[in-house]
Amino acid sequence: PIASIRMVPALFGALLPVIIMLLLRQAGVSLAFSVIGGIAAALENALIVESRFILTDSILLTVTFGSIASAIAAVQTTKKSHAWYWIILAGILAGIAVGTKFTGAIGGGLAGIVLVSQAVRDGYMKLGEWVWKILVFIFCIIGIYLFGWMLHFSLLTQPGSGDAWGVPTGSFWHDIVHEHAQMLSANYNLTAGHPYGSKWYTWPFMVRSVFY
Repeated sequence: PIASIRMVPALFGALLPVIIMLLLRQAGVSLAFSVIGGIAAALENALIVESRFILTDSILLTVTFGSIASAIAAVQTTKKSHAWYWIILAGILAGIAVGTKFTGAIGGGLAGIVLVSQAVRDGYMKLGEWVWKILVFIFCIIGIYLFGWMLHFSLLTQPGSGDAWGVPTGSFWHDIVHEHAQMLSANYNLTAGHPYGSKWYTWPFMVRSVFY
């Protein structure tokens, strides 16, 4: 169902400018300049390309920034019950982020820093409450991440090219450890270059555009 598959990155791509605008508002930026920031994200060519095709980066960016925005909302809300909702949402979005790409772990990391920083500011009297909040946050990340792997193994039951990474044996924990070991080994031993590669210090100057 190509239309349905294309709808997913398109939807996330449409949500990203809204989340960017909300993040700017959370940071204290005026409404006018927050709207300008959202419009700038909506008109960014690379983000438009990512959203138009069946690619994962629009999902990755949206849930990453969404997790950070949710964590900030959790510490800014004046209602204690709402804080729990925001923390759970932050954990769910961070779990989706790291499940999309391992680089998405930055979302959970930054959201975690937001929560820990607030815990430090609140001091010893609220330490127990914040320990529970942070544990729930971490539990949500791990739970969503593992749920993605459960879907992976339950849907991909037929032999195919993916068998190069390992053939499922029916043992969830064994298979998930094996898959992660394979991915880590493949990335660690990746030495081949790319004709359109560029050095990291040239990226701010856009010496070479993204290769699509």
